[in-house]
Amino acid sequence: MEISLQEMFGIFDRLGGVTLDYPKDGEAFYQPYLGEVIAEAKEQGVARQSDGALIIEVPGEETPLLLLKSNGTTTYATRDLAQVRYRAQTFHPAKILYCVANEQALHFRQYHAAARRLGFVPDSLELVHVKFGLMRGAEGKLSTRRGTSIFLQDVMDEAVRRAREVVEAKNPELSDREKTEIAEVVGIGALKYFDLSHDRRHDIVFDWDRMLSLKGDSAPYLQYSYVRAVQILAKVGTVNFPLDKWKGESGRFGVGLPEDVQRLVRELARFPLVLERAAADYTPHTIAQYLNDLAGQFSQFYECYPVLKAEGEDRAIRLAIVAGVANVLRRGLDLLGIKVLERM
Repeated sequence: MEISLQEMFGIFDRLGGVTLDYPKDGEAFYQPYLGEVIAEAKEQGVARQSDGALIIEVPGEETPLLLLKSNGTTTYATRDLAQVRYRAQTFHPAKILYCVANEQALHFRQYHAAARRLGFVPDSLELVHVKFGLMRGAEGKLSTRRGTSIFLQDVMDEAVRRAREVVEAKNPELSDREKTEIAEVVGIGALKYFDLSHDRRHDIVFDWDRMLSLKGDSAPYLQYSYVRAVQILAKVGTVNFPLDKWKGESGRFGVGLPEDVQRLVRELARFPLVLERAAADYTPHTIAQYLNDLAGQFSQFYECYPVLKAEGEDRAIRLAIVAGVANVLRRGLDLLGIKVLERM
């Protein structure tokens, strides 16, 4: 276990933003509590014998939950029941999220129902199975047994290598240290965005070229949009937000501005609503898609409306929009665990 944790934490450190407060609270941790779970299930009459095994029948499900096999060994369900009982008693949470693949949907329906029948969780505690699809190869499911699995460490290395090639081609004047830093941020960002920009409920077909693409709907595209915005702002210093021009008496954002600029301003104003939806539905792809759409609108704005060459009120409004775009891109990407740079 120690060796495994050491390797995993090395990957977590490189990914950034991944922490485990209780890394050793795995299945083995709950071994001492399994007897108590089985005893309570029997005492309450929730569990019964069936062909030598101990089962819990779950209303609405054709198959029962297996608590003890006929040979007396415990199951995932036994350990999961011990786990939720321990967590409810120890941490008193309001909600527990289980981020596990779609394939385990039946298990979680049964086990959550059993936990409530046994009284292991209070009615106020919400148990949520945050389902997600699988990463599949072009020829089907990735499998260690078939030798078709792909290691995350290899994917990260390849992503950074490809990003380094792009940096070398576009900015050869940068120092080696700068190229290394940019390649790491861009490569890891591309990997994360490929995963998180997909609807979690669907399978993803593993594709090296698409995953590591540095163009289009990708983290590098969003990172570059951020760089373009902050480089404009760096040339002017403090930006004053002309709020009276952002919201008119009607309450509509961007009143008096060209229609396409109004759309961009209103898109910025949608950011809190997007976050609320993503949090409620457990869908990070909602944020990713929003940021990609925002970056596209910003690109059009940048091409059509000069910012630094504008004067007076137009300059102030356009600078405020650029500052708003930079702020939303930075915060949105940070929520996805993707870093931004001041130059690329």
